[in-house]
Amino acid sequence: MILLKRFNCRDEVVLCRLKAVEQQVYAWSSFLTREFFLSEQPLELSF
Repeated sequence: MILLKRFNCRDEVVLCRLKAVEQQVYAWSSFLTREFFLSEQPLELSF
């Protein structure tokens, strides 16, 4: 039981870390796409 509990805790930590990394990647990708679209918009407006 103790080993199983430790294993579950470790799994939770790994899942939390993966979730944090996923959120970071999502934030970065949304930030980059926003920057890209903001930089592309003036070019479209100038035409």
